[in-house]
Amino acid sequence: MRDSRSGVVVTSLLAVIAASACGSSKKEETTTTTEPPVEETSEAAACGVDICATYGPAVPKVASDITDKAAADPQFAKFFEPLVKKGPDAIAAFKKRLADFIAVAYGCADPSTYTGADMKTAHAGMGITSQQYDDFITLVAGVLAANGVPESDINACFAPPLVAPEFKAMIVEQ
Repeated sequence: MRDSRSGVVVTSLLAVIAASACGSSKKEETTTTTEPPVEETSEAAACGVDICATYGPAVPKVASDITDKAAADPQFAKFFEPLVKKGPDAIAAFKKRLADFIAVAYGCADPSTYTGADMKTAHAGMGITSQQYDDFITLVAGVLAANGVPESDINACFAPPLVAPEFKAMIVEQ
C-alpha cells in the first residue's frame, strides 16, 4: 500500500513536469527562474543515496515517460493537447525543459540550465484542481517506479522537497 507521501511526491513531480511543458508558450519571454530550494527535512536527510549520481542519468527518460503518459491519460490530455498539436519538435523541447527542471530542482544541474517559466506562471489559468495535482503526482510516482526507482527512494529522496503546501499552491487554482 502506498503511503500519502508517495501521492505527494507524484503530484509534485507531475507539477514540475506539467509546468515545464505547459509553460512553453511563455518560456521565450521568461527569464530563468526556479522556486527556492526547500529546506532539507529529516526525511530528506534519510535519503541513503546520492540522487544525482544514482538517478541523474535517467532524468531525460523519466521526463519523456511522464510527458508521454500524461498526454495519453484522459485526465491530463487537455493540459497537454496544445503541446501535442505543436508537433514532435515542441514535445521534444518540452521534455528537455522538464528534464532540466527536474535536474535543477534536485541540485543536479546549475540553475541556469532551466530556462522555462516558474511554476505559478506556467500553470496560471489552467484551473488545476487539488485532486488533479494529486493524481498527476501518482502518475509520476508510477513512472519513477517503472524506471526502477524503489518506493523507499521515491519516499525518502524525491518526496521531501515536493511535499510543501507552498509548492502545491503554486500549481493548484481550484
